[in-house]
Amino acid sequence: MIKLDCPFLQPKLEEGEYRRPLTRAEVYDLHDEVFKANPQALIIDLRTNVDIYDWWIRRDRYWQPDTVVYNTKGILRCVAAVHAEWPEETTRYLLENLCASMRDISLGARMVDEDYQEAIQEALDLRFCMEVEPNESMRYLTNPYFEWPADTTRGDKDKITKAFRNKCIGRGRRDKVYKTIKAAMKEIDGKKTTAAISRLTNLHRNTIHKYLKKHPELSVY
Repeated sequence: MIKLDCPFLQPKLEEGEYRRPLTRAEVYDLHDEVFKANPQALIIDLRTNVDIYDWWIRRDRYWQPDTVVYNTKGILRCVAAVHAEWPEETTRYLLENLCASMRDISLGARMVDEDYQEAIQEALDLRFCMEVEPNESMRYLTNPYFEWPADTTRGDKDKITKAFRNKCIGRGRRDKVYKTIKAAMKEIDGKKTTAAISRLTNLHRNTIHKYLKKHPELSVY
């Protein structure tokens, strides 16, 4: 089980095409060949946080009546816009299923069937001119083609994947802090105190002290 470093593969844009946020599925699709070529790698590290638009509906969080219309129309418009290149009927089907999920968490009777259909059509009509802001980022991808031992249960797969992903995330954060301190050490003229490094990096002094103690090579800068 390994982590594979793979620089993010940017999608190619046609001339004049607006660069909108990618969806989670599109990021995975862009790296499908990387996944297939590396079945021994459970996690693919894109080396940078990729901004995406994600519309996961949490069923344990309900919308109050006065937010239902605003939330529903806003999400429908954004989802339609990030799928603007899809055939209209395919996008409509996606939005209808999305409405069913949103309806389940909407309190009150602010929207009826006709209102949802009207909101869907409005989202479809606006999908080519909507600008969508990213609302999430992703860096570590789970390889759907990872070769698990035959006797590995679904529960064990989830547990192992979560633990390994967290390990990768932790290592990534430590590497970022290390590089930040290293850059600060190079930039500071004169005495390189933890206070000076903290002012430059916004890192806590205790964190800086710990890294300097663990990585004495930093002191040469």
